Amino acid sequence: MNRDRIPLAEARQRHAPQAPNRDYIAPKLPGAIDPITWAERPVPERRWIVPGWVPLGTTTLLYGDGGLGKSLLAMQLATACATGGKWLDMEVMSVKALMVSCEDEGDELHRRQLAINSLYDIDFEDLDKLSFIPRIDDENSLMTFHRFDDEPPEVTPLYQQIHDFASDMGCQLVIFDSLHDVFDGRENERKHARRFIKALTQLARDIDGAVVVCAHPSLDGLKTGAGTSGSTAWSNACRSRLFLSRPKDRDADTDAEDVRVLKRMKSNYARSGDEIMVRWRDGAFVREHEPTGTLKAMDDRRVEKIFLECLDATTVQGRALSDSNRAGNYGPKIMATMPEAVGVKKRAFEGVMTRLFNDGTIIVGTPFRKANRHPARGIMRAPTKVNDDGKL
Repeated sequence: MNRDRIPLAEARQRHAPQAPNRDYIAPKLPGAIDPITWAERPVPERRWIVPGWVPLGTTTLLYGDGGLGKSLLAMQLATACATGGKWLDMEVMSVKALMVSCEDEGDELHRRQLAINSLYDIDFEDLDKLSFIPRIDDENSLMTFHRFDDEPPEVTPLYQQIHDFASDMGCQLVIFDSLHDVFDGRENERKHARRFIKALTQLARDIDGAVVVCAHPSLDGLKTGAGTSGSTAWSNACRSRLFLSRPKDRDADTDAEDVRVLKRMKSNYARSGDEIMVRWRDGAFVREHEPTGTLKAMDDRRVEKIFLECLDATTVQGRALSDSNRAGNYGPKIMATMPEAVGVKKRAFEGVMTRLFNDGTIIVGTPFRKANRHPARGIMRAPTKVNDDGKL
């Protein structure tokens, strides 16, 4: 039968009459809530796998470019949940966890887990609440999408198998690595994205837990820093979206290849935009903390002292430093490469430079004259002020 021409009688059977029609009795609408009934009930607490980052009862997308370590980060999350540990120094819900790995074989998972065990100071015998399903050589689609949109998609036997395994084992965290392996629809098709996320969220609800999916951003998503790919429905349908990337100013950090930034790009239940700095160390990620309070004040004074020492050294050497981050002789960038910096990074120098400008310790002026007697333009210590009585 020609799909474009449907007999009128059949069309009437397929579709309910257009409203209003007093002769048509629609089925009752289920699920309506009378908010008056909430008056006598306590407000339910929001539950999290990781407070603020991975909510319960829904799907979280973890984006990151290939090779940055999102799979490792996901394994650390699964391990923390299964052993009652912490994920990047954050408390997690203690639950059984399952990771479906479509990109790594069992031997690679074994090697990575050894490094994670060392980080958490645990043994393999402690992982009785953690399961892995490596499927690198298998077909891993979780949903079948048909050619015509009027044919609803269907979950695959693999989806049902994972659903049953997680339910039988009591797993409340299921991680899929990664999206392009388990999703076989059109990434730019809104309906496909929305229906797929809905199926994963149904899994999360059925296990009274959470689903996390690792995913690769598009080139545009990397360039813009949005960390997304495909239709906007991916971000709109999920309730939490995270993005793992490299810091923008890594060029001045000699070991910046090991640094990552985990940013909360979207959250329906927490503030978006928060980020965590992590560093790869001995095969696992550890969180980097900035000092606070008295320790921060002491560290700031130390960095200020080093900044001024570097500034004096470059002045003696006849090198003018700029306060513009677009200049090739940008002060914090040059200072971070000097032996006098003793490990202080560009980001720290940028912070103290702003404070030193604000309190008048440094200015932009003529720190010295060049060999041709022309004045050099750059950062310099502010001239010492003398009072009328001759005192400093």
